[in-house]
Amino acid sequence: MSTRQKSVILLSVILLLIFKSHSLAINISWEKTLGKEDYNEYIYSVTQTENGNFIAVGYSELKENNRTKIFLIKFDKNGREIWKKGYKEGYNGRAKSIAQTNDGCFLVGGDSTEGNLIKIDKSGNIIWRKSLKNNGDWIYINSVNRTKGNDYIIAGAIHEHDALDYQIDLYIAKCDQNYNWIWGKRLGKERRNDEIYSVIETEEGDIAIAGSTASFGNGSRDGLILILDEKGKNLWSKTYGGNNWDEANSIIQTKDKGFLLGGYDCSNTKRGEEAILIKYDKKGNFEWQKIFQGKEVRDILGTKDGGFILCIVDYLVSHGLPSTTWLMKFNEKGNIEWKEEFPKLYWFNNIIELKEGGFLASGWKGVQSKRTGEWNFDAVFVKFTGF
Repeated sequence: MSTRQKSVILLSVILLLIFKSHSLAINISWEKTLGKEDYNEYIYSVTQTENGNFIAVGYSELKENNRTKIFLIKFDKNGREIWKKGYKEGYNGRAKSIAQTNDGCFLVGGDSTEGNLIKIDKSGNIIWRKSLKNNGDWIYINSVNRTKGNDYIIAGAIHEHDALDYQIDLYIAKCDQNYNWIWGKRLGKERRNDEIYSVIETEEGDIAIAGSTASFGNGSRDGLILILDEKGKNLWSKTYGGNNWDEANSIIQTKDKGFLLGGYDCSNTKRGEEAILIKYDKKGNFEWQKIFQGKEVRDILGTKDGGFILCIVDYLVSHGLPSTTWLMKFNEKGNIEWKEEFPKLYWFNNIIELKEGGFLASGWKGVQSKRTGEWNFDAVFVKFTGF
């Protein structure tokens, strides 16, 4: 056999291995979509129940007038629907986060004119709803989390309705298991735009926040990481960005007690908006950052093996449709283990690791109407295992 023939065979083997490693990046157990004509269905948060089922929350939007209502669905571990609920909450309603309570019920946070914090039982029936306000100003909830002590952290933004100019401040609060307020905190400067998108409790019992700020950064709106103690005292904060719009969507604590912050950067890139991941140590010192193909990091999942998975999305600005979503698995040292691309029309907003092993990614998917030819968004769920 000639040297040239050996080279061709070797190259063919390498290409085959590359193709196989990509095609086997994840093993999909099932995919489920939910939707109906003339509506958009968006999923923002999913939790796994104690018996292995799932409850997902988001909202349904009537395309004719953009009216929205809170949307919940419960399904079993094989993707079979158990129940589905739609709560018409006044003029508009959107659910953004769900947490299981210590009594087997669920706490849903969102944005609604009739109640932005709702407790439901395991059948989806409303036990109570609360309209959270601060001196008459409306609170929007983007993230709800239960602490190790069975208290609840509630985070989002507060809109000053009487302001002469549009103003949103950071808002975070802590309540006990009976939903009595322990403390609430409002942060922001006059006529600025600030918002919290994700909140977690750290191993030390502190509170870590991801969001964006125009009050404390370098430009029009910068990505933000903020660490508070359990009583709401500011321990440290960092921002990234510049003169354009930058935003942090998700945060996790790493094995070394540091933090990973994911979002997008429009200020320091040559290609416009880019997905960004930043590593800080436990004291807030910058360690490293990674820029990825795609527009933004939507979610970060810390995995049981000490690594993490990123949900990265891209989209077609001219149509408003997601063009590509990537799921990327890294080990605890930040080295990539696998990458899976979902070409066209998928937008994953959330990912969880399952008790029985494997993962569930959720969000929405573009589906073209057979009747009108227009594009709708249907809720989508994909259960998979890593390669």
